[in-house]
Amino acid sequence: MNAISSPSLYVYYRVPEDKADAARNAAVRLAEIIALQGLERPRLMRRPETNAQGQQTWMEVYERWDTDWTAMVDRAVTDSGLGALIEGPRHPELFVDLPPLEKGEKT
Repeated sequence: MNAISSPSLYVYYRVPEDKADAARNAAVRLAEIIALQGLERPRLMRRPETNAQGQQTWMEVYERWDTDWTAMVDRAVTDSGLGALIEGPRHPELFVDLPPLEKGEKT
């Protein structure tokens, strides 16, 4: 059996469309704060459409993740001002790569 690779963290949240410009600036500050802490900058993404409530869905992608970094990122969310611009909670989800199939193993 293969070892599980380092997980990736995907965090999605909602940004009101009228706060999108301010949130973008805050998200860039968040990435800068995280980089200054010695971690890789998260990839910042959003869905192309706005939902019926006038919100955009945004996502931070941390390609490598260690649970020891949670408090640091939470603090960066506050310090960057991003936390004050989103509606509702941030939704973190961990994913790992699927290991390659062993010889003769079926899916």
